[in-house]
Amino acid sequence: MPYKFTFDLSNVPRFFFTELATISYQKGMHTTILKTSSDIITKFKIEELTGLNINDALVLLHDLIDMQVANLNEQNKFLESKKRALLLPHCSRKYLDNRCQASFDSNIPSYICAHCAEDCLINKADKIAKEKG
Repeated sequence: MPYKFTFDLSNVPRFFFTELATISYQKGMHTTILKTSSDIITKFKIEELTGLNINDALVLLHDLIDMQVANLNEQNKFLESKKRALLLPHCSRKYLDNRCQASFDSNIPSYICAHCAEDCLINKADKIAKEKG
């Protein structure tokens, strides 16, 4: 999901996304919610919190809802699986410039974390995944 804009979701409460996806999935309404996203964006002041214009906020919200619904649908299969892969967006890296020591593998395509910063989200996620097996 490459975007033509940058955004910062750190000011948006995490429960907003979780509750929105959970309720919409339970009610079978996530497709309806996608159609009324502009009302949701206005109500929760997503434009102000992220600095995105309404069209970019709609694209972002649609993707977040779709991904959360897919995650909820597949959660049981994931928990029962023996082999797992953790896929994180490249924007989760602490440094998005040459300070990031991750190497890019064009065969996959993905970044291989070099664990260059303790507070990097990729590094943290990798450690948690290894602890949980």
